[in-house]
Amino acid sequence: MNRPTVSIVIPVYNRFELLKETVDSILSQSYSDFELLLVDDFSTDGTRERLAELLDDRIAVQLNEQNMGAGATRNRGIDLAKGDLIALTDQDDLWHPTKLEKQVAAMEADTELVLLGTHAQAFSIVEGKREDAATFAHASDDANIREFFFYSSPFVSSTVMARGSVLRNYNLRFRTDMGKSSCEDYDLWRRISEHGKLGNLPEVLLDYREHATQQSRLASDDMRHFANVVRKDALQSAGIRLDDAKFATLEKMGRYEPFSPKELRTAASTTQTLLRNRRTGLTTHREMFVGALTRTQVRPKQRLKAFFESKSYLSISLGMLALYIKRLFEFTPIEI
Repeated sequence: MNRPTVSIVIPVYNRFELLKETVDSILSQSYSDFELLLVDDFSTDGTRERLAELLDDRIAVQLNEQNMGAGATRNRGIDLAKGDLIALTDQDDLWHPTKLEKQVAAMEADTELVLLGTHAQAFSIVEGKREDAATFAHASDDANIREFFFYSSPFVSSTVMARGSVLRNYNLRFRTDMGKSSCEDYDLWRRISEHGKLGNLPEVLLDYREHATQQSRLASDDMRHFANVVRKDALQSAGIRLDDAKFATLEKMGRYEPFSPKELRTAASTTQTLLRNRRTGLTTHREMFVGALTRTQVRPKQRLKAFFESKSYLSISLGMLALYIKRLFEFTPIEI
């Protein structure tokens, strides 16, 4: 086939039936100028033998000679990619029919964009039936996405499309020394952010499949350690220095953990430090601080007091103030 506009990379390991659903959703895209690279990471359940069942001229299959891990397998796909744009997705997530078309249009309309995601709908299969869970609706504009790096990844990884020239020219690849923490995505997105604009299309264009094992993985020691490595890199890149207490607060905000009453003042002080830094904006920090108050283990009256004590440097309009006060009396986290 001729050189495609888009290369789609999927690392494959076992679970052929789920992979087939994902591939079908990609082959059904309204935009068709792409190649689909399936890189099998030494599957052991017969998946690699069944890859030949996926018949389409746009599909290319590569077989690892040994198990290399997801990061190295994705890197192999990136190295083989011919497209100007490179889309990455997991083997069990489902693309909406216009995902590729809308992302390509946005990337072509703004040549400064180097990384573009979308919103996503989480779901799981329970007793054979689909059950929807949270909607992942990260910030869509460059400034707020950059601020979110201080807390956690601002992208749903299976939605991401990157500019191929940036990955190639700066030799940007997934780290392979982060164990099973899954933080290699968070790390790569942050490093790509140094070379251009970031965006998220404010529309659900992917269904993200959740598995029972993901909760324990997210709570793992590896996850915590390597997420902190990326947070520190993001802070250093922005010229921000936090003491240990403030960094611990930042980490809790990134993990969406509740605060005790004693931690509220440190949370406010941490937010103030970020807000006062000339190289960061405002909106995400306000949202994250109010989100922290919403989740905190404090009575609503005390939440309100803490909020007004911090209002002098949060610079919130009257309309947003009313909305935030309402949220302080709710018992579920606000959407970020």
